Amino acid sequence: ATASTLWWQPDSGPLALLARTGAQPAEVPSGARWKTFTSLAMSTSTSGRGRPLFIGTMLAGKGGVTAATDIAVWSVDSPGTLRLAFREGDTLAGKTVKNFRVLKATVGTPGVSRSANDQQRIAWLATYTDGTTGIVQTQVP
Repeated sequence: ATASTLWWQPDSGPLALLARTGAQPAEVPSGARWKTFTSLAMSTSTSGRGRPLFIGTMLAGKGGVTAATDIAVWSVDSPGTLRLAFREGDTLAGKTVKNFRVLKATVGTPGVSRSANDQQRIAWLATYTDGTTGIVQTQVP
């Protein structure tokens, strides 16, 4: 239950554990637990290493997590704290996010993700429960 881990070493700091399966995810209700990590990327940076962002799936039935709210994206903010960026079930402009696409390779550039930039903005495609879609930009503090 704790076999998968994500680690990060900032430019001027020690190697640090970001996430471990079976552990409590950041900024979600107490009792929630990470199940898997499915995608990881580093934001771009002009001043050195970027900051990690990743997709994590939580265990449904723990900490109020359901199958409709179990997948989310986390990122590291400017002080180095892991933050929840967005999640299935979030409400944006009065619409509920059913699912999303982020950290996918662009056609013609296998393995190259174009979802985050050096201003810590994450671009993603939301599909809402009413069947509509929208391109969303989320700012990580």
